[in-house]
Amino acid sequence: MPRFKLNIAWWKIAGLLFFIQSTIFSLVQSQTTSFNFRRLTNTEGLSDGVVHAFVQDKYGFIWIGTNYGLNRFDGINIKTWYSNPRDRGSLADNYIQSLYCDSKANLWVGTIHGLSRYDYSANKFINYAGPKAIVINDIKEDNNGQIWLAAGDGLWIVDEQKLSVQEPSFNNDSGLQKKFRCSIAQIVTSLSGDWYLATNQGIKIFNPLTNAYSEIRNDTSNKFSISSDIIYSIALDSSGYLWAACITPKPILNKIDLQNRTVKLYDYFISHKAKWTNNVIRNVMADKTGRVWVTSSYSGLSLYNENKDDFTDYRNDPFIPNSLLSNQNVSIYQGRDGVIWLGAPGYGVSYFNPEKNFFYTVYPFLEINSSGTQPEIYLLAKF
Repeated sequence: MPRFKLNIAWWKIAGLLFFIQSTIFSLVQSQTTSFNFRRLTNTEGLSDGVVHAFVQDKYGFIWIGTNYGLNRFDGINIKTWYSNPRDRGSLADNYIQSLYCDSKANLWVGTIHGLSRYDYSANKFINYAGPKAIVINDIKEDNNGQIWLAAGDGLWIVDEQKLSVQEPSFNNDSGLQKKFRCSIAQIVTSLSGDWYLATNQGIKIFNPLTNAYSEIRNDTSNKFSISSDIIYSIALDSSGYLWAACITPKPILNKIDLQNRTVKLYDYFISHKAKWTNNVIRNVMADKTGRVWVTSSYSGLSLYNENKDDFTDYRNDPFIPNSLLSNQNVSIYQGRDGVIWLGAPGYGVSYFNPEKNFFYTVYPFLEINSSGTQPEIYLLAKF
């Protein structure tokens, strides 16, 4: 960049800098992401670029489940575990679908062929037998310490004494058993003790301690109706709204007012203006501060703005190295430290801290050298 020597008063320089800084700041801000996304890929040692799940354990490690192997990130290095048919202490399968840490600090690993639990002291995995191979999409613990599994074919529970998984009896309630013979993608817990389940038969509301059950379905004759019975993901925000990512016949985000029993629909993610007609909502998550984040197959990462009742998008820009790794993201997770982790289908991991994420870039601007003693002036742009 060329340097300009100016012989004008300092107060004029200050005024000039203020004007130019404001102008360039606006330009920079419009051209770059406002979050500093960091990345983990195969280059950093990630075993596979397709990332399905995250969890932070009691030691602060981030565990990352991929299409091929389980990874542990310590902030600098990545260590990886794989399934080995000749090793009974290895993972049940290399395809990791879900991860969970329970109240006893146990690390549970859900795969497409069953359940494993990591034994920290022996550095090996304990695998749980079952009547068949199950695809474990989510793992949760109830207030009695019972581990539940959301699977592609329904709900399962863990028997610690027998080291096995089995179907819950629901106190021999065959009608309730039938209600849960469906594909369950996710379980979200609430302070009241109720669980909200995203399934291919609507939203199921269930209390694992009392077996109380209700549901929210797609029903055009009912005012309290969601847009579809096929649901990828759900989240409960700090205001008590339940968000549901429905996909058929259109990918619509549903904001459900549980108290007033009303539903508001958002077709933002299939906007014709943005040319997202083939976009599919993959995940919705409420973070620790109550903000709602949405990931999808094309539109990157979106943050809901409650005041504007609209969304702000953060997307990949190949010219900005700190932008989102990919506009396609299949998983999202927030750790105890507030860092949000995003998994892409083939690219790897993006992560950032929305609270401690803004940074400064310093641009050389001009040199003031009328007397030969004055220093260079730099333009400081925050983004």
